[in-house]
Amino acid sequence: MGTLAPDLAVRRAAARYVDLHSLTPPVNPRDLLELVENAEIYRETWPYEVDAILVGFEGAPSVYLRATENLLRERFTLAHELGHLVLPWHVPQESCNSGDGEPEDWIARRGGEQEADLFASCILAPDRWLRKVTSDYGTDMTGILQDLNALEMTTIAALRALRRSILPGWVFSAYGGNRIIMSPGTSIRTVSQDSLETLESLRAESLESGVASLNSYDVEWFRLHEHREPPSAESDPRRTTQILRDAVAWVSDDPGDQEHVFNVANGVIGAMWNKSHDKKPGQIFSALRYRAAEHPELSIMLDVPDFDLWLGRKIEERTRKK
Repeated sequence: MGTLAPDLAVRRAAARYVDLHSLTPPVNPRDLLELVENAEIYRETWPYEVDAILVGFEGAPSVYLRATENLLRERFTLAHELGHLVLPWHVPQESCNSGDGEPEDWIARRGGEQEADLFASCILAPDRWLRKVTSDYGTDMTGILQDLNALEMTTIAALRALRRSILPGWVFSAYGGNRIIMSPGTSIRTVSQDSLETLESLRAESLESGVASLNSYDVEWFRLHEHREPPSAESDPRRTTQILRDAVAWVSDDPGDQEHVFNVANGVIGAMWNKSHDKKPGQIFSALRYRAAEHPELSIMLDVPDFDLWLGRKIEERTRKK
């Protein structure tokens, strides 16, 4: 058996912990530390830019938490320290900061700190819970965002958690446009460094948009993909791979180019399957076409009927497996 990718290993560990303790939002990380992991928590005031200090990995652990006015961030910090205790391959750190601050700081984090951030996110916003919410609401993003209030996470942390369970084609603006968060696989045209100009561009180019209140902050959302239902391929006698090869033949006569586009299509589309759990066929089809439109080798395929038919067949096969 191969070694799991770090992110997948963390998410599986968090999912097991969620199931073991029957956790549902709002999750109380203080109770988990004190009652389950037998940790002592001390909320202290200090002038240093350190969110928490964890000592005593073996025996009786102690968490020293920096007292702030942001109680939602403190919840994330406690869940972050829980990750250090629960993930079996983690080693003690002298001090650490949770990744619930500036986005550039969060992106730059690596190794154990980033893993503890992901664990915290998956504990406070369990994957199973997120999948149900996104499945229940479908494309009603206002309803999804309103339900995120139950997580008791900061606005940015909640949006980052949501990214784990939504398909390409969604953009979110928080704090008056000062924070732009996109679902994985989404790209936008940055008009300038002025966030207001970027927002105006999103409002003009999006196919649907709305506003929801998250932690008393307005979050503006934008759907960039066109919602369409997939065609049925059940009556087509061709094998799935043949449908794609016929589609590729429409756009190139060169065998080498055909094989390249064939492999790119399978790679790009296959990469999305892990996030398509519990999504409706129309959601998956719309997101797949959006990803194809953003890819240079595949955008030309969107005018080929057999390409849509291939996507429809792939969705039908996945539905049957589920």
